Amino acid sequence: MANIKGATAQKRMYVGTHGNLSKEVLVVPLSTVADGGVVDVIEVPVGVNFVGMSIINEALGAGVKLTLTVDGKALVTDKDCAGAGNSVEAFKPVYTENKTYLTITVTGGEATGEVVLVPEYQSIGY
Repeated sequence: MANIKGATAQKRMYVGTHGNLSKEVLVVPLSTVADGGVVDVIEVPVGVNFVGMSIINEALGAGVKLTLTVDGKALVTDKDCAGAGNSVEAFKPVYTENKTYLTITVTGGEATGEVVLVPEYQSIGY
C-alpha cells in the first residue's frame, strides 16, 4: 500500500542555526485513513535530531493507535488515540541520516478525526 500524502507533507521544515531547539505545528487530518495506512506528515532533511513530540488528538475511533516514525526509527509506538487527549512524549533523541518523512501509521481501526503533532527538534547538520 502506498503512503498517503498528508495535508502538511509539502510544508518546509524550519532548519535554523545549528543546535537551536525548534518546533513545528502540524495539523494532520486522519479521517478515513484505514487500519495499516501510513501518512507522510512532513519532509525532514538530513541532520535533524528529534528530542520530543507533543500530540493533541481528537477521538479517532475505537481501538485506534498511532505510531510515529522518522528515517525508519520509531519516535512513539502504539499511542492510544481512541479517545480525545493530549500528551508530551519523551524519547531518546533520533537523528535523521537520510532525507525522509515524519510518518504516522494508523492501527487498530479506521481513523475518524484529526491529530496535531508538535515535534521538538534540533538542526545539527551532516
